[in-house]
Amino acid sequence: MKVLVYNKGCIREDIAARRLRSDIVLNGHEKNYNFREADVIVYITCAGLGEAITECLEEIELFIQGKKEDATLIITGCLTKIPEIMEWYKDEKNVKIINNIDFVIPVLNFINDENKRNTIKTKLASRTRLFFDNTAHIQFFLCNGCLNNCSFCKTNYLNEPLTSIPYEIALKHLQDMIKMGTKSITLSGENLALYGIDLYHKPMLHKFIHDLSETPGLMYLTINELAPQNMYLELLQELVTNKKVVNVGIQLETADNRLLEAMNRHYTLDEFDAIVTPLKKAGKYINTVLIGGFPTETYEDMDRTINYLRDRGIATELICRYSDFDLLPSHDLPQLSKREKTRHCIYLRDAIKGVNRACLEEKIFDTKNAIVYGKENNKIYLKNFHLGYSLKKEHQDLEIGDIVTTPALKLVQEKKCKMRYEYRY
Repeated sequence: MKVLVYNKGCIREDIAARRLRSDIVLNGHEKNYNFREADVIVYITCAGLGEAITECLEEIELFIQGKKEDATLIITGCLTKIPEIMEWYKDEKNVKIINNIDFVIPVLNFINDENKRNTIKTKLASRTRLFFDNTAHIQFFLCNGCLNNCSFCKTNYLNEPLTSIPYEIALKHLQDMIKMGTKSITLSGENLALYGIDLYHKPMLHKFIHDLSETPGLMYLTINELAPQNMYLELLQELVTNKKVVNVGIQLETADNRLLEAMNRHYTLDEFDAIVTPLKKAGKYINTVLIGGFPTETYEDMDRTINYLRDRGIATELICRYSDFDLLPSHDLPQLSKREKTRHCIYLRDAIKGVNRACLEEKIFDTKNAIVYGKENNKIYLKNFHLGYSLKKEHQDLEIGDIVTTPALKLVQEKKCKMRYEYRY
């Protein structure tokens, strides 16, 4: 059977899509890249922003009209969590809807005509992201969903509760990976600060970080996707004092209090400062996410954001272009044109380059151990806070998992600042 797996989703879905493609081959099927020839089309959708929803709907219609008559289109991913939209396709011939965040097993069940169930092992695998096909450095998604209702966010229209991986199960999984050679872990989630509330009725991230960091063999922890409005004292203290926590990602969005209120973020810049200041004093590398083109945003607002990041020494890892959608509260605000939103993102991007370079240069002279977790295209990728370096001749014998001592500037002259930029949520 020829199977096409097309992923429109984000990193979380990409992990599952890679595994699904691999399992399809292991089950004796053939990977396909032409939807007009495929016997089964697995379409992993996105519903993170209005533009993505529109694109998904257009592509679903393309698949329905262009596929072979007897071919099956399987729709899964975030869009399936909007029942009003899925109603359009429930009676469509040879269209199957799978509304399951762990969709790999259900999809394989359909293709293989089986009735297997998701196990803890398969769920953990679908939340573990490998880099360069090795386990020296991994990313693990501790929880999904969010309890906040920011005015620009998909939580306003997606039926997605907060779901955390049970504490002991997640901890043992990561400890086992450390025993097998993992030296650096990035913990992620849609709003990681809320981890555990659904299961234990209280936040548990601070305890999880502490217990995980006690595991022999683990060198570095990166903590991503923290919403400032959900920061709590025990978590902040753990992030500040834990020596294995080297990189902390905190969502800022904008450094303008007026816009923060319009975004329904429930924090002010003073409150954000109260989080960042002790982290910076403790030597942590801080990165954030910005939104460009939010309704009523001005160039003065963006200048305040740029200056704020420069003054605090905060790097920007992602710039998202605001996307309007009629189910969002922010839809009722005066909107910028699509062209103007793009201009705002470009303006932020160009200014942020210099800020990021300064943040990286501040850390690049630190003398500490770094882990080799990737080698590709004449580059060697090291993990201590977040860097990739050009591979020099004298270091070509380094292997995955090797530990080298920085200052990394001795390895690289070319590397200054090559952060990635995106424009969409």
